[in-house]
Amino acid sequence: MTNSRDPRQHSARVTRLTLLASQVAFACASYSPHHAARLAPAGANETSVAADVLLVDRGLGPELFAIPEFALSRGLSQDWDAGGRVYPFGVELNARRRLLGYGAALVSVMPLVAVSQVSATNADTSFVDVNAGALLLNGHRLTPTLELTLGLRSQLRLGLNAVAVREDFDAARWALLAGTSVALQWRLSPHTMLVPGVVVLCPYDLDRGVWDFPIVQGGAGVTW
Repeated sequence: MTNSRDPRQHSARVTRLTLLASQVAFACASYSPHHAARLAPAGANETSVAADVLLVDRGLGPELFAIPEFALSRGLSQDWDAGGRVYPFGVELNARRRLLGYGAALVSVMPLVAVSQVSATNADTSFVDVNAGALLLNGHRLTPTLELTLGLRSQLRLGLNAVAVREDFDAARWALLAGTSVALQWRLSPHTMLVPGVVVLCPYDLDRGVWDFPIVQGGAGVTW
């Protein structure tokens, strides 16, 4: 019996699988949708892990990336905490400041700065992204075990390529990212919460003066 498989088709499938694997392995910047308005307790640590999917267009069409992450926050006082997140080839430092609380609602602000390696599958030649901005987090307790957090995010993204680093910094790419996030904090036990969430950001390319394809990231995390 003759083998009907075309070697060229097999090679093409291998190439596609290799590209998909590289996309999963080399995730770009992460925009975690799991932040809550509630601060870590003063003097205590709060740890979380999450698994997300990121949809982003780096100039070659929309691509999907898998992003696992680990986060740690430390309560500094009743009004402040500080911490960060790590994810494949990236790190974020952040802090939360309680602004006001009224009844079942709590509002806080989170300044942040993040540095991450950019996937090789992009057309803008950037290899490192630097993000700096802030989130306004509005949390509302729906039931004794369920809390909803709505977030407004604004940040500046700097994309660095080889020319910007070695020769001319004007070759760097600047973008403004603005959008919103929704997260649910579902208390499973006195010290454990399940936190599904999604964030949508609209990038505005400051160099070209155009809006780019929206960034969407969603998934679920566990906090304890």
